[in-house]
Amino acid sequence: FPAASLNTAGFANIPSNLATSYDAYKRKGFNLDASYFVSHLAGTHTFKTGFFWQSQSNGVLTNFQGGRVDLFWNTEYTPVTSTTACDGVKSANLARYGKSICQGNYGYFVVGTGVTNTGVDSQTAHAYYIQDAWNTGKGLTLNLGLRLDQEETPPYDPNRFPTVRFGWGDKIAPRIGGAYDLFHNGKVKVYASYGKFYDILKMGLARGSFGSDYWHNCVYAMDDASFSGITPTFPAGGGCPASGPAPGVTVGRFIENVDFRATKADTRDPAVQADMKPMSQHEFVTGVDWALTPNWSLESRYSRKRLDNTIEDMAITDNLGFYIGNPGSRYADVLHRPVVIPDAKGNDYLTTVPFCAECPAVVKPNRRYDGLEIRLAKRATGRYFGAISYTYSQLRGNYAGLTNSDPTDGGGGRHAPNTGRAFDIPTMTYLPNGKVDDGPLSTDRPHTGKIFGFVRQKWFGGETLFGLTQLAYQGTPMGTCLPVVGTGSSCQWAEGRGNFVNFTRASNGDFQVASIDYGARTPVLTQTDISVRHEFRPSSSHENQRLVFEVNMANLFNQHAPVSYVQGPTAAGVINPTRASRFSGDPQTDWGLLMNGYNYVDALNAKGAFAGKQAPATLANRYGLPQVFQQSRNVRLAIRFTF
Repeated sequence: FPAASLNTAGFANIPSNLATSYDAYKRKGFNLDASYFVSHLAGTHTFKTGFFWQSQSNGVLTNFQGGRVDLFWNTEYTPVTSTTACDGVKSANLARYGKSICQGNYGYFVVGTGVTNTGVDSQTAHAYYIQDAWNTGKGLTLNLGLRLDQEETPPYDPNRFPTVRFGWGDKIAPRIGGAYDLFHNGKVKVYASYGKFYDILKMGLARGSFGSDYWHNCVYAMDDASFSGITPTFPAGGGCPASGPAPGVTVGRFIENVDFRATKADTRDPAVQADMKPMSQHEFVTGVDWALTPNWSLESRYSRKRLDNTIEDMAITDNLGFYIGNPGSRYADVLHRPVVIPDAKGNDYLTTVPFCAECPAVVKPNRRYDGLEIRLAKRATGRYFGAISYTYSQLRGNYAGLTNSDPTDGGGGRHAPNTGRAFDIPTMTYLPNGKVDDGPLSTDRPHTGKIFGFVRQKWFGGETLFGLTQLAYQGTPMGTCLPVVGTGSSCQWAEGRGNFVNFTRASNGDFQVASIDYGARTPVLTQTDISVRHEFRPSSSHENQRLVFEVNMANLFNQHAPVSYVQGPTAAGVINPTRASRFSGDPQTDWGLLMNGYNYVDALNAKGAFAGKQAPATLANRYGLPQVFQQSRNVRLAIRFTF
């Protein structure tokens, strides 16, 4: 190996050359409301109606300034587009080196290796509502309303992808609520409400799946250790075009071109669900408020929230193209219907057999929240005010929501609405024991308590407001997330959500289960925040002038509790058993083995039913250790002058 090419792992001979020329979000909006009061129809009525219009757009240009090349020394490559993509390289290596492996003499290299963006897109939304606040005059007040929405989200590339539209009849949201003065003296209020709520499709979906995101990897076997000969000339995407090898690269043996942002765009196998429903949830709230004195109140509130539908991207693997629709629908059952896939020559065709007829049914998204809050509060009158609250809640299901808090994509979750990871791979909705994934979600904190209070002090020609906030939250669930089919970000919970497996390594490197911590959680999170605000008039002759000095300090005692742990047990290796090919282009993943119940320890060790079907994994040294901590002390100072 030439000494001139020898460097430490992670070495780069240039800084990042991914540059954003512009990434502009713009929003325009208009709303009009009207109210009408009537006092002689079985009480008093306040009728209200309104119309809302919004337009938002995103124009973006992010590109590599020149080529981007990553080198993987002495490493075998695993083909992505087809199991036969590397057959030519393997055959030549067998004749040349006596080994049928997918790499060059020195490893392999990749041209591209990252996401770039280009294009302009805009979205419009309209809403109309009507409601009636009806006071019956007998201690009962009713609020009845109805909201209708309409939206349209075009793609960044209209030549390849459709426009997503939801009409007035697709988003019909009723609202009903009522409050009753129990003793007709204004001291005890009993209330309840029900509502259905719809969400607007986020532009990140159109950007990531409909033509703006570009991520192609051109992969080569590396036979020459002198990387200076790798000179890509294609002007976009770091040098890798939409198909075929990278122009300008004349060294190495080309293996494949991988599209990591592939979205199905075929009339035989459409990318977008034709009967897709908008994201929605329904909510029921009830409670009792008791005015103990004119200034003190005891309040209780119960909330029940349930997800009805969501919109996400879905796939069979990370590289055969994504589908956009409602998870859990017939359209989302990608393992049981014919699917358009590329064959060994790169031509798309419609399969005549499903990927996995023996696999279990598609799973619907599930997110259930129940919470009871009790609150003792003092009104903001007099010298001091504040509140003490306690909440007991449960947040369970298999779908974290638009912001994915599960330990995917590097351990920090994925903050990409409508393009999360939860349904990218079918195995992610099932557990290794064959049961449907369902348990405490990653932000579930059943017991939470909070105290805040403020004191006013008049001095120095003005008034100072001293504030203190103290919180104490139960920890969040910890589990063991096994990398299945794709990477560590497409994982299955080994023993279900909230159950942590303590692995040890045998003398031969095999995984062993030492114990299982059922109901495992991160440590209790406590934090103290303070604020001081002093306001006075700088001039007695100008009464409207105010000068304010303010100090806000979060985490006063600089606590550093861990809030997230490494929950992926492998440093290398993915559970991805193969099966015999059933049709040309079959990725050959043994879905039936992974979704009908299996021994995950055998899978990690490539033994038992997994022997000869995959390589064994390696236990990660950082497994079970903290990776994200409570934010350290933060102080903000402010000076404000109003006139």
